[in-house]
Amino acid sequence: MRSSVPFLKVYQSFASDHLTIVVGHVLRSPSRQRDRPTKNPFKNALEMYRRYQVKPLAGEKVFLKYGGETLEVITDRKGFFQFEWPTPSGVNTLEMTVALAAFPTESEYLKLEVKRPSEVVVSDIDDTILVSHSTSLARKLYLLLTKNHQSRRAFDGVKDFYDSLSESKAGLLFFYVSSSEWNLYDFLESFVADKQLPGGVFLLQDIKSGILDLFRSGGGSHSHKKSKIDTLMKVYPEAGFTLIGDSGQQDPDIYQAVAFSNPDRICKIYIRDVRKSRRSKVIQMASTLRKSGVDMVFFSE
Repeated sequence: MRSSVPFLKVYQSFASDHLTIVVGHVLRSPSRQRDRPTKNPFKNALEMYRRYQVKPLAGEKVFLKYGGETLEVITDRKGFFQFEWPTPSGVNTLEMTVALAAFPTESEYLKLEVKRPSEVVVSDIDDTILVSHSTSLARKLYLLLTKNHQSRRAFDGVKDFYDSLSESKAGLLFFYVSSSEWNLYDFLESFVADKQLPGGVFLLQDIKSGILDLFRSGGGSHSHKKSKIDTLMKVYPEAGFTLIGDSGQQDPDIYQAVAFSNPDRICKIYIRDVRKSRRSKVIQMASTLRKSGVDMVFFSE
């Protein structure tokens, strides 16, 4: 039986000396469980189906309390909310409570560390670290419906590459900015942990609801990725940025636009070659970027 009471889902959030951002959803859903590893493809398909049987609740009032302050926002049409405020000066951690106004028992406690990274790594997920076959609908759906986070495959060498990035500089901070929907948050978080990739904050695409949206997973506009990177640059204005993606969809175009707007902020761009038809275009992009002082590395598995 479906619960008639909304529930609050607060995602891993982040804070710098400049800004603090806390994000989440208010949803109604028949299931709230995390990804359950199983070798049964039918059970995996059922779990994935359940992830998309959510009802976002628009117009819900959400409170955030920290210290003596109380902030208030209203969820948008997709049930999403975001708190953004200047970080109090001189603090290293922030303790707060996020609660639903209509159901105060639905609340979450957060303790955020204020991060001061020297460099921020922004990584795509599908076909960058996770083998997804995003350019082939049939193969993409087969993997999405029959595999769990343990049986999905990371590209060879991904762990070593990300480990080398982590070891090369102190104070590195990872963000996974993807066109996968918020429905897949727990799945992707579990995948990254299972493959022993660097922990980070996930910033995903609008939540979706229904079986048709499941079949369209990862599609639509990818413009949200640029706006999220722009936000990160605002939150961490002293940090350099390394951008990692693939040629399957719009990562090269988005990263090129970011680099043209912020050439002094970009340390390096890495693009995985997964789409032969776009190869010459990406090579030309890399050449153009090099002339503006930004190094784009185009590589294959």
